[in-house]
Amino acid sequence: MEENKVLNQDISSNEIDEVLKSVSDDVLKKQKKKTKIFCLVFALLTFIFSILVIVSAVVKVDLKPYFVEEPLRFEICVDGTTKLIDEDTEGYNEFYNKYLDSFKISHLTGIFTGSLGGYQISETQTNFYNTYSEGVGRGMSSTLSSNVGSNYIHLYYLNKQKVYKADKTVYYSTTFQRNYELEYVDVYIPISSTDSLSSTTFYFGTSNQKTSTPKITKITVNGNTSGLYQLADKL
Repeated sequence: MEENKVLNQDISSNEIDEVLKSVSDDVLKKQKKKTKIFCLVFALLTFIFSILVIVSAVVKVDLKPYFVEEPLRFEICVDGTTKLIDEDTEGYNEFYNKYLDSFKISHLTGIFTGSLGGYQISETQTNFYNTYSEGVGRGMSSTLSSNVGSNYIHLYYLNKQKVYKADKTVYYSTTFQRNYELEYVDVYIPISSTDSLSSTTFYFGTSNQKTSTPKITKITVNGNTSGLYQLADKL
């Protein structure tokens, strides 16, 4: 009688062990399945992130105010030497492409340097030209000269150009009671010999229907203008 009881206990114990083992195997299988799924998802996300990084490193972003078009001619001044450059000048295409490239950076660099996003337009009440009469301005005012420095490019336009906001709508002056469109024919951009991305300001000589004397309007973006500085000696 005792032997049967012990035997039944052993059988019952074995059944319990088998059930526990079965449950344990199921749990392990589910855990392994979850681990595989997690690894696959992680690998997929890593792949996608890698692709995004590569694309961001390759895709270029143009930081130059989009409305600043190719001028009639450029004037480039480096270390006291001034040269006028237009389409008939040898090496013009190289110069113009270098000018455009000065404000193009990778999307990835733009993210890390905080360069992305729309530019801001800043109006001043400071005269742009040294002298201005009968609609013609000559030379830089003392303030503009101080801001631009001795190394710069000067963009000349034959016809008046309008200032636009980053969202591609016309910019209207905010310094008067009524809104007026701002127009310009001259732009100065300082250039640097330092080969690095840095703040670069476009100085516009803007006027409107209310004031006849052009004032300084500024837009600052990031750029690397060292290529223009170095190219000046070849022109």
